[in-house]
Amino acid sequence: MDCQAIEKYDVPKVSWFERALKAAMDALTARPPKYPRLELEPMSNYMRRDLGFMDGRAPREDCDLTR
Repeated sequence: MDCQAIEKYDVPKVSWFERALKAAMDALTARPPKYPRLELEPMSNYMRRDLGFMDGRAPREDCDLTR
C-alpha cells in the first residue's frame, strides 16, 4: 500500500524571546525544597537511638523495595 499524499514535516521555529522566557522561568522555578532537613550531628545519642539511626543495621537493610 502506497500513500498518495506525502506531507512535509515542518519544525516550528522558536523565537529568541520565547527561549529567553523559558530559560528565565526554569531558573526561577528550580528552587530547593522548602521542608527542613534532619541534622543528626547536634542530636544526642538517645534521640538518634529513638529514631532508629543507632540500631546497628545498615540503612535500608529490611526494605521490601529491593526484593
